[in-house]
Amino acid sequence: MNRTLTATLVVVFVSLVIVVVTMSSDDEKSLLLPPFLYDVEISEITSAVITYDDELVEYQSINGDWSFSSTGEPVDAERWAGIPQLLQGPRIVTSIGDEFGDLVDYGLDDPSIQVAVTLQDGSVVVTLIGSVTPDGLNHYASLEGSSRVVLLERGWGDIMAGLVANLPG
Repeated sequence: MNRTLTATLVVVFVSLVIVVVTMSSDDEKSLLLPPFLYDVEISEITSAVITYDDELVEYQSINGDWSFSSTGEPVDAERWAGIPQLLQGPRIVTSIGDEFGDLVDYGLDDPSIQVAVTLQDGSVVVTLIGSVTPDGLNHYASLEGSSRVVLLERGWGDIMAGLVANLPG
């Protein structure tokens, strides 16, 4: 009887350890990946309007095939690869806060980059990208109509600006 009890206790203990380790690793994974500023499915995106230094380019997706809205000309597939994934939403490096001070401090009073993503239901998500942070690694950003300022990796903003400055056609 002692052996049966011992075996049962060992099985219960091992099961508990497995559950705890699994839960801990899931929590650690979620802590490692920062949240998105917004998060949409690629299949929901119908267009993207990107403004950079007062120049505007609109891209459209028809059945997953991307083209310039103005001409209908398809984008260069090699240069466009990965862009739809980026349009799903940028990852937040950190949040500055929900009630920020003067927009001028962040370059969000007149953002140099705006990315408007239109979804199938007609809703539009507009990301405002302001100044580069003093360390040069990130951009200050916010969603239009939001009082929250976040930091986005500078590369995301630079890629969006590049879609206007260097058309992928």
